[in-house]
Amino acid sequence: MIGAATRRSAPERRRHQNEYDGSTTNSAGLSTYPRLTAEFRIDEQPGSIKKVYAAACEILHTSKPSIHKVASFITTMALEFKTMLVVLTKINKVVKEAVISKLSAICNLAIRIKESRSRIAAELEPERVGKSQEIAALECQQWQYPE
Repeated sequence: MIGAATRRSAPERRRHQNEYDGSTTNSAGLSTYPRLTAEFRIDEQPGSIKKVYAAACEILHTSKPSIHKVASFITTMALEFKTMLVVLTKINKVVKEAVISKLSAICNLAIRIKESRSRIAAELEPERVGKSQEIAALECQQWQYPE
């Protein structure tokens, strides 16, 4: 009789089996994951994540966000979330590794954006200097020969 009291039905066993990853089992026996809003998740995170989220709101809600600022923010945010994922233990290892690899790819893309912007700026610098010298020469001529 003791064994019968602890015996669980199949859906209940699945529910207990899936508790470690945060999923629950519905009446059809399918696993459903709880859906939370981003604001709810952010409120539960450590202070550093809140700072990154606040910086994101500040950067992305300006009229013309700088490419360099956005790329720096993306890199910072991806590295923050990567370190946060490494610490979490309730996530499946395969999923954790996949997310970390995607975050690394995002970091690499953001770094490429920064580098390409710097390269383009370096290529355009001589042209900008030449145009400013040309404008200065025209202004000088205008002062020498007024109409």
